[in-house]
Amino acid sequence: MRPPVERRVGDRIRAGAKEWTAQDVVRASWDLKLCPATGLSWSSPCWWLLFGVAGGGKSTLALQIAAQCRKVVIASLEESPGPPMARRLTLAGMAHRRDVTILTAPSLDELVAAARDRACIVVDSISSSVFSPEDLRGLCDAGAELVIGVLHATKAGDYRGPTTFVHEADVVLSVAAGRWTSGKNRFGQSGLSGAVAGFDSDSPSNEVSP
Repeated sequence: MRPPVERRVGDRIRAGAKEWTAQDVVRASWDLKLCPATGLSWSSPCWWLLFGVAGGGKSTLALQIAAQCRKVVIASLEESPGPPMARRLTLAGMAHRRDVTILTAPSLDELVAAARDRACIVVDSISSSVFSPEDLRGLCDAGAELVIGVLHATKAGDYRGPTTFVHEADVVLSVAAGRWTSGKNRFGQSGLSGAVAGFDSDSPSNEVSP
């Protein structure tokens, strides 16, 4: 069992409020991007939450979303590097990238350091961590280009964990059997769906050696 986190990211990052006028907001350049893996809009910093039952493709999709970023840090809280992770990295086009780092069971401070380096941070999975929704939002505040949290779902398909994870996230996708559905998107239309590229749990041809 991992020791509790003594200080939350939000307590250290959110030092004070930033003041905007209405004119500032309207005139600001909101640089919306399209995610190649989903076609959904997002703007940096952004927090995506992916939830679903085991084996549904959420970790695969998380890496495909992260692949658009220049630097990626994968916080692997359940899985050690091996063939399944190698397969997902290959499907995401990350097999030969030197700017992708896997950290097994990192501390919150290590993730804050990655956020300050403008990395995309994938937390897989927050179900097995002591990180709070405020911690993940705090990583965005610390400078992360993108934060992606992977969350387990119950057998009924509902997310497992406090409702604040969904409330805090900017984009929420449910993932099952190699397909995703957007239940929330603060940057555009929700209710869209699509397939996880290359996902086929029954095809041995997709197996990749590390």
